[in-house]
Amino acid sequence: MKYRIIKSENFHEIENIMEEMKSLAEKRFAEEKYSAQASEYIAIFGEDAIKLFAEKYDVKIANKFAPAMKTDGKTTVKILPYVMGEYSYYISRDGANGCFVNFNNWDGIRTMLEVDGVILWPCSTKTATKGFMLFNDETDYRNYLPYDWEKNNPAPNNVGTISDKKMQAWKEWLIARKNAAEENKNQLEDKVAAFLRNIAAIPESECQRKDVREYQGEIIRNGLCYSWKIENGVVYDKIEVHYTTAWRDGKSRLDCFKEMCAGKYVAKL
Repeated sequence: MKYRIIKSENFHEIENIMEEMKSLAEKRFAEEKYSAQASEYIAIFGEDAIKLFAEKYDVKIANKFAPAMKTDGKTTVKILPYVMGEYSYYISRDGANGCFVNFNNWDGIRTMLEVDGVILWPCSTKTATKGFMLFNDETDYRNYLPYDWEKNNPAPNNVGTISDKKMQAWKEWLIARKNAAEENKNQLEDKVAAFLRNIAAIPESECQRKDVREYQGEIIRNGLCYSWKIENGVVYDKIEVHYTTAWRDGKSRLDCFKEMCAGKYVAKL
């Protein structure tokens, strides 16, 4: 999920978000004539903005930080206190309209790190030594990161004390990992596009059946069935024998088999 970032300097945008969600919920309600809801995920950075948010919207936030960040005293890495949650506006048929703010920060204000303008999100809310993720990163690593990339490019060591050198290593590794996944995704999409162009070039007039859908299809031609499906940028396909004795003017399956083996089988269109 993608979070809208709110800081002291753009705190007024929260009201814009609320108006946007109200308008969207009203639009959905008008279209569906049923209960409707619109939501936006928000991340509020900085102690001043967090305090202002808690006071203005009566949100209770524990006054403690997690995970605790220990630095070497010389680092230029910024420690960013934050809270995050969801703002929603709902409309129901019984007239119970309104908004709710859901910020589940019962364990206190959390912390991220900013390294040269790149925000790194600790994988654990208890300790910063378990590694990091890129904040607001929606890359599909599970499906598109090459299977051996992390084996060939091990993650940096866990971080005990935050220093420029350690956090630069994590930032560079995370960006390289993201680039590898996105590059692989683009290559797979190019292969799929080329595959579909080849499928489109096969004349329907030469096929007993040509059924092409968005992510799957099959072509039956001269006793063979070629079928495929596309999942996460990969084409899975297979070839099977396919014939109908009615097309063969009463010839038996054995006759069809013998003709196929001899390369003489010709299906009627």
